[in-house]
Amino acid sequence: MVTVLFSHTNALRFLLLFAGACAVVVLAIRKRAGFTLQESTLIPPILIPYLLWMAWTGASLVWSLEPELSRKEFTNELAYTLVAFWFCYLAGQAPGAARALGYGLGAGVAGVSLVAAYDYLFDRGHYEAGFHGGSGNLTSALITLIPCLLLVVWLSREKVVSARAGVLALVCVGLGVLGAYTTLNRTIWIALSIQLCLAGALILWRSRDDRGRRKRKLIGTAVVATVIAIAVVVTVAQVQQQRRELLRQQPGKEAMADPKNDPRLRVWPYVIDIVSERPWLGSGYGRGIARRALHEKFPDREIWHAHNLFLETAIQVGIPGVALLFALISMTAAHGVQYFRSRDPIRAACGIAVLCIVLGMLLRNMTDVLWVRQNSLLYWGIVGMLFGIGRMRVDAGLQR
Repeated sequence: MVTVLFSHTNALRFLLLFAGACAVVVLAIRKRAGFTLQESTLIPPILIPYLLWMAWTGASLVWSLEPELSRKEFTNELAYTLVAFWFCYLAGQAPGAARALGYGLGAGVAGVSLVAAYDYLFDRGHYEAGFHGGSGNLTSALITLIPCLLLVVWLSREKVVSARAGVLALVCVGLGVLGAYTTLNRTIWIALSIQLCLAGALILWRSRDDRGRRKRKLIGTAVVATVIAIAVVVTVAQVQQQRRELLRQQPGKEAMADPKNDPRLRVWPYVIDIVSERPWLGSGYGRGIARRALHEKFPDREIWHAHNLFLETAIQVGIPGVALLFALISMTAAHGVQYFRSRDPIRAACGIAVLCIVLGMLLRNMTDVLWVRQNSLLYWGIVGMLFGIGRMRVDAGLQR
C-alpha cells in the first residue's frame, strides 16, 4: 500500500497486484483441496455488493459511447481494486499485520508529506507533477491514512499498543498535516475535522458505562474540538488567500479567485441535464465519458468530469449504478459499525477507522472525482486490511 502513495510506481504496483492475485488463488485451491480454511477467513465482507456494482458497470460496456475507454477504466478501477481488497483482507489476518500496517502507513505518510513539503518550498512550479502525486492524490491519501494513525494514538492511551507507537503515530500525523497544507486544498481540512469529530464521538460512546471517565473525556474532547475548529477556520482562510494569489497570477483564471465564480456551480446543473438524457443506463463506465459535451459548454479544460462522485456515476451508469454504489458504500459502513461495537479495542479501532475513511472519501469526492486509480487502490486496500485485522480479533476469541 505504501507504493500507492507515490507516483511513477505503476510497474511495482502491478507486480504486487499480480502477487496478490496469486495468493488469493492459492488459498482458494488449498480450501478446495480440503485444508481447514473457514469461509469467513477466505471470503471478504461486502464481496456480494462489490460484485453487483462490478457486474452493472461491466454490463455498461455493451451500451457505452466509448467502449474502449469503459473497458480500460473497468480494468483499472474495479478489477485491480478487487484484487487489492481481497489480498489485503487476507494479509490483514496474518500474525503481526496490525503492527506492520501501523508502521508502514506511518512511514508512508511521513515520506510522502516530506516530499510534498520539499516541492512546495523549493520547486513550486513542478508541485503537481511531484513524486508525491500532486495535490488531488495527496489529499485523498491523507484523508484515508490520518484517521488510522490517530486511532493508533488512542490505542496507545488505552495501553493496547506501546507508548512509542503512539508517539511515532502522532509525529506522522503532524507531518501529514504539513503535507495537507502544501496542497492548498480547502476540502481536506473540513474532511479531517469531521473525521476527527466522528472518531471522538465514537470513542466517547464506548466509555458511556464509566460516567466519571466519560465526563472527563467529554470536557477534554470539547476543548480539543474548540481548538481544532479555530485552527481549521484559520487554516482555511490562509489557504483561500494563497489560492487567490496563485489564481491571480494565472492568465484567464483571475475571476476564479472569488469562490462565487467557482465553475462547478455552473457545471452541476448542466450535468443533471446530461444525466436526464440517459437516466437508466448512462453513457458507459469511465470517468470523463461526457468530457466532449462538457468541453463544448465550458472553456475551462479542467472541467472534463462532473466534479461530484454521484453525479459522475449517474452520467456513467445511470440511476441504477448510483443505487448500487450507494449500497456498496453503505454496506462498508455497516461492517464498520459492526466492528466498532466490539469490546475488543483493536477490532473497535478498525471499525472506527473504516467509518472515518468512508466519510472522508465521500466528503472529498463531493466537489471532485478522485476516487480512482491509486486513490481507489489505497482506499480498498486499507479497508481490506482493517476488515482482515478485525476478523482475526474475532478468531482470537476476544469478542464476537
